[in-house]
Amino acid sequence: MLVKAGLLRLFVIELDGVVVAISVNFVQNDRMMAWVTTYDPDFGRASPGMVLIFDYVQWSFDHGLGVVDLLCGGETFKDRLASEVVPLRSTIGARTMKGSLALLAQGVRQKLGAAFSKKLVEPA
Repeated sequence: MLVKAGLLRLFVIELDGVVVAISVNFVQNDRMMAWVTTYDPDFGRASPGMVLIFDYVQWSFDHGLGVVDLLCGGETFKDRLASEVVPLRSTIGARTMKGSLALLAQGVRQKLGAAFSKKLVEPA
């Protein structure tokens, strides 16, 4: 279904019929989202994961996509390749009174936990 819709893109490097590296990506609007790239560590010296990344970046631009999003994660290659870092934020809301109370309790718990841990690390 995702393939037929043009949303799923798999990129694969093979050597003599053996999968060396694979990348699972999603395309939506003007953007390639690089979900996961992995490789066989036996081929690590050749950097097949990086080769594959360069391949799907080139494919993206060849097909008119404006952005390749490496998504979140602290991998060092992202720092070398990224032209921009976009901070992520999340928002949570409640639809019921019970949900509102749960959110309130979570907020209090977080504030108390932060205050308690701060008190533990402050010098006497």
